[in-house]
Amino acid sequence: TVSVLYWFAAQHMTLTMRFAADAFRAMDVHHRGWLEGERVGELVAALGLDAMSEQERVALIRSMDPGATGRVEFSEFQQAISRRLSPPESPEELAEFLRVVDSADAGLTASGLVTAYAEAGVA
Repeated sequence: TVSVLYWFAAQHMTLTMRFAADAFRAMDVHHRGWLEGERVGELVAALGLDAMSEQERVALIRSMDPGATGRVEFSEFQQAISRRLSPPESPEELAEFLRVVDSADAGLTASGLVTAYAEAGVA
């Protein structure tokens, strides 16, 4: 049903946010709690947000560095990414989410999602 799909979308967002946090920490090799702007651009691309236009990507990175310091703190990164990756709230947003998740057109199935989330430890 649709409510199950919304639940899966929310779980997907949770996993993506976990991955984003882990990726930020991995790129922060000096354990400073911040990344320089160009590293954030690499991270945004690694998260699959490279489908954005260059203008959108620059705006996203700028939103993470409101003081224009050239550094993005983990908390700023996390807030910007969570706004960008919020779960779908309407049937149209859900349809778009499912289209993006199933971009290979492999045929997204509920059992496939259950298996994927169980393997990832989310259920």
